[in-house]
Amino acid sequence: LISGSSLTARCQKRYRRANGLYVWVDVTMSLVRDETGSPLYFVNQMQDITEQKLAEEARRASEDLLRSVVTTAPLALLAVDHLGTITLTEGSALHTLGLNAVEVGGKTIDEVFPAPSEFLSLAHGALRGQSVAGVVTIGGAVLDSRWTPLLDSQGQCLGAISISTDITIQKLAEHVLVTREARFRALIENAPIGACIIDADGN
Repeated sequence: LISGSSLTARCQKRYRRANGLYVWVDVTMSLVRDETGSPLYFVNQMQDITEQKLAEEARRASEDLLRSVVTTAPLALLAVDHLGTITLTEGSALHTLGLNAVEVGGKTIDEVFPAPSEFLSLAHGALRGQSVAGVVTIGGAVLDSRWTPLLDSQGQCLGAISISTDITIQKLAEHVLVTREARFRALIENAPIGACIIDADGN
């Protein structure tokens, strides 16, 4: 301001009140000069922006929490544009699929996922404007994949987003349970003796 390279200066500062509470203030400073251009005094305009700052901090905290959940939960978040080009990839399930977020960014889903693929079928269905879901197997992973189209105000598809949950362990547990039940049933049906199941009440 004194050198004359700028007419005003602006900054945000935090001040401590007499009651011990802090406030955020947006400060705009200008320099008043005399008729010869010599500096006389500064004029400061101050606006309380505490609520705005608190809202920004709350939004960042919420975004950080959401990002933490998405990146650590067994999910694969995928977004594509109307051409099927991948624009967003997040989630720990990406590693399960052997995908690298940096490497797949900018590629199309057809380039990343080999055809024929139920996953691709779901993606193409979403790009046709349909909300679709299904259980798909990619490599050794089993995913509950749900696709939602992104439509503009005219109903035209701008792209699609999917959330795929890794349910591999759940499916393995179900398979083990079904196998054990089948073995138990076969044992009972082929045993040379009678068998019955009685509950705690003798029924």
